[in-house]
Amino acid sequence: MMMTRERMRRLLDELCIELGFCIPPKVKAELMENPPVDETACVNAVIRAEGLEPEQVALTMFRDMKARARRYYKEEEY
Repeated sequence: MMMTRERMRRLLDELCIELGFCIPPKVKAELMENPPVDETACVNAVIRAEGLEPEQVALTMFRDMKARARRYYKEEEY
């Protein structure tokens, strides 16, 4: 399933509302226009947009973020 602009917006909103990873509007717009190739790259981009490196985030949080992203990247409809 190709990541659409709307699906990326919904994912980024979920990561912000549910997990507190609220990235700057400019970065959000860039990710919506040019989505990362997969869920890992997406999660890494969001974490870096927060000023962190992926290895600085607790493994449980990283896995939660990745599972949420996977739903948007893999499912036909969400």
